[in-house]
Amino acid sequence: MAAFADDSPLFGPESPVGLDSLDALQITVALQARYGVRLNGDRMVRKHMMNVRDLAAFIREQHGA
Repeated sequence: MAAFADDSPLFGPESPVGLDSLDALQITVALQARYGVRLNGDRMVRKHMMNVRDLAAFIREQHGA
């Protein structure tokens, strides 16, 4: 897989990785297991999983870093 920028979209037609809703669910479960953070509801997932940068910022916020 080619490298992509941290602000590249994770989902949708412009995404270089082309993730779908099943991928979002798997990422959500993995984040909860690994970091103890929860993304509750579609709106929260869409807000914080738009790209890697937003997702990393959300994890840092949840851990108070």
